[in-house]
Amino acid sequence: MYACAHGRRGRCKLSHVQKWLARLAFSFFIVGAALAWEGYRSYGGRGVPIDRTRASLMFAGAAMCAVLGGAGVRARHRPPGA
Repeated sequence: MYACAHGRRGRCKLSHVQKWLARLAFSFFIVGAALAWEGYRSYGGRGVPIDRTRASLMFAGAAMCAVLGGAGVRARHRPPGA
């Protein structure tokens, strides 16, 4: 059973997806930071030689990871019973 941030079991009314977002929030931030770093290095010509389209897709993926991480933090820190 999933435990809320406040330690009360069974009182959170999170959907299945929100539970997984809450569990993986920090991982999304780490993956997003790695994607942004690799995109930045490749876009500047210092990293692996790839085209600018792929570097832009890395930035888009980093933004999506940041949004998913934010949604996970929001789900994890909901007030009890909300």
